[in-house]
Amino acid sequence: PNIKRKVAFIGSFFDPPKAKEAAIAQIDAGVDVIYAERFGVIEAAVERKILAISNMSDQSNLGPDTVITGPVWDMYPTVEHAIKLVKAGVFTAQDYGDFSRMAKGCL
Repeated sequence: PNIKRKVAFIGSFFDPPKAKEAAIAQIDAGVDVIYAERFGVIEAAVERKILAISNMSDQSNLGPDTVITGPVWDMYPTVEHAIKLVKAGVFTAQDYGDFSRMAKGCL
């Protein structure tokens, strides 16, 4: 397929109004589907009537006719493992993402 992608950085980890503003700019530039990496994006997609892909959690309730899919990440196993290490006094900074992956039994 002939696919073009557009990327925008909002310069903040969490700024829903800025994310919405960036999404509107992408929609105005002609995107057909938008990936909602941050809150605010789906709101823009709903308002402008384009499809959206949510991120990290089921956000279909924000736009039942807008959100077409999205990954759901259960962070509990990762957080639980990190807390156990902290309590044991052996916590170190590293990638703990494996504890939330399906290969490790997490769904």
